[in-house]
Amino acid sequence: MKSEMKTYRDRASGVEVTQLTDHKGHSHHFYFTNPGWYAQGRKLLFAPGDIVGHEYWFKDGIQVGFHGHTRQGKPMLGHVRFDDSDPRECEFPGQTGHIFSLDDAVIVGDGNGVIRAWRREDDRYSQPRILCRHDSAMRIQQTHPHPRISPDGRYVVFSSDRSGYGNVYRVPLVAFDSLPPADPQAG
Repeated sequence: MKSEMKTYRDRASGVEVTQLTDHKGHSHHFYFTNPGWYAQGRKLLFAPGDIVGHEYWFKDGIQVGFHGHTRQGKPMLGHVRFDDSDPRECEFPGQTGHIFSLDDAVIVGDGNGVIRAWRREDDRYSQPRILCRHDSAMRIQQTHPHPRISPDGRYVVFSSDRSGYGNVYRVPLVAFDSLPPADPQAG
């Protein structure tokens, strides 16, 4: 028996969100892992004093994206080649939780009940925009949204317990300028 996919219009952005699962038990959370960033016994990518996290691979399989804070405590997004060459860091407005991107053009992240998007604009990132509300209680790791952009760049997929159970949702990655602004300082 095929179940109907549920959709709703997001109250913050007006974008249509599709619930892809209807699970009433364990989470359908996506886990992305890395084996660590080491070569010949030395840690790659980050220097003492750096505060970075939520590393992920770009679509090219060569660059590793991350977010964190500069040594001066300002929020930043960055990426570096897998061999620790060509590091790029860019201060950006706001706070975020888990982030993801296919490259450095558009980045999505969770936090404060919403999925946010940032667009690269020359040597900085734009003010964040709201793609949709995820409304996850985020009480356990399995229901943190951890948004991911589909390989074709058309959708963002995330998990949430907004229904009371951990489920997977999909929202189209619509034109950036059509999205409402987000509070850049909201966590």
